[in-house]
Amino acid sequence: MTDETVKSLAEEIQTPVERLVQQFADAGIKKTVSDSVSQKEKETLLAWLNRDKASTSQPDKLT
Repeated sequence: MTDETVKSLAEEIQTPVERLVQQFADAGIKKTVSDSVSQKEKETLLAWLNRDKASTSQPDKLT
């Protein structure tokens, strides 16, 4: 099984490649456009994105 590149993943998920590179960086994974992306790295990014989304979508407490 071959890993796909950041560029091909960005095309597959229809997001700008620069945005995907930044999202990987935000998740602690240093990548460039031509780097390969393993399944484990995709799962790590997805978990980070879901965790980040969950933390920003919780409403403030009413007092």
